[in-house]
Amino acid sequence: MDDIFFHEKGKMILLTLKKHGGQNITEIASGIGGTYAHTFNLLKEMEGPGIIKSTKEGRAKYIKLTPRGERLAKLVMDFENTLKKKGKTKAPARTTPTHEKLEKYRDSLESIAKDIKSKKLMKNDVGKYSRILGRYKSLILRLRPRDKTGKDLKSEVLSLVGEIESVLRAYR
Repeated sequence: MDDIFFHEKGKMILLTLKKHGGQNITEIASGIGGTYAHTFNLLKEMEGPGIIKSTKEGRAKYIKLTPRGERLAKLVMDFENTLKKKGKTKAPARTTPTHEKLEKYRDSLESIAKDIKSKKLMKNDVGKYSRILGRYKSLILRLRPRDKTGKDLKSEVLSLVGEIESVLRAYR
């Protein structure tokens, strides 16, 4: 019973009963997209602590929320609404492995650019940085971001590669 409301189906049962009032088990199961057996077991767990009340009419068993269940359903609805509001104010950053790689490459390239601009390079340093830059460019060109954010990030990183290449060309 402890964790029943932290599972999606238990929460959906509460909200369905709150919205539609009394229903039979089959209607609840189809409303939440669950099986009859699973819904029956969840309802049986909810009946023990007095969250729901069942009445039998003919062969059908109808389920209703008790006053305690009504209060619990309201709390769950308030909790969900709070989460939805928080999600609207700031959309969670959706990062993909491609985004993570591009961000990692960008950070490394920014560090290289800072090093190159802050000190006088020797000829062997230029060769070393050129090899490193070539490897990064190869890795970046292989990546195929699918969304606009990823494509923008890729072009940003490639422009950073171009800037570093132009600085290295000046030393040749």
